Amino acid sequence: CLMTLAMHPEIQERVFQEICSVFPNGIITVEYDDLKNLPYFDMCIADALRLAPPIPYIGREAIHDTELCPGLKVPKNMQVVIPIYELHRRKEIWGTDSSRFNPDNFLPENIAKRHPTSYMVFSKGPRNCIGFRYAEISLRIILLHALRNLKFSTTFRFEDIVHQPKVTLSY
Repeated sequence: CLMTLAMHPEIQERVFQEICSVFPNGIITVEYDDLKNLPYFDMCIADALRLAPPIPYIGREAIHDTELCPGLKVPKNMQVVIPIYELHRRKEIWGTDSSRFNPDNFLPENIAKRHPTSYMVFSKGPRNCIGFRYAEISLRIILLHALRNLKFSTTFRFEDIVHQPKVTLSY
C-alpha cells in the first residue's frame, strides 16, 4: 500500500488530509471508531490489496455437487483453485483499467454493482482467513502512523513492476 501511494502523490496527499481531519493533533491513540471515519484511506488500502493480494490463489474442495452457473458443475470432492490475483484484475468486473490503482473502485455505489465474491483478499465465507480482522486493523494502524508522519515517494511505476504469483505474491 505504501508503494502504491508513493506512486500516486496526489492520492497520498488526500489520504494525509483525511487522516489529519480525524487526528488533527497527531495520533496518540487509535480507537476502533476512529478507523470508521477514514473512508478514503480504506478505499486506498482495499484497491492496493486488490492489485497485490498477499495470497494470489486459494484452494477449496467441494463438499457436495455444486452447480456454479448453468452448465458449470463442480462434483463433490473436486479440488478447486480460486485465482484471486486474476479475479481482482478481470476487466468484466473492474473495468477497462482493471490493472490500474483506483480507490474509486471501492466507492459504495461501485461496490454495490459487483458480486460480493469479486473481491476476496482474505478469502470469503465461513472458511476465510482466521486472522483477517487482526490483519486489517494492524495494517490500518501501522499505515495511519506512517502516513501521518512521513511522505513516501518513488520513481517506480506500477505498470513496470513484474508480479510473480506463487504461494505468496513476489516482486
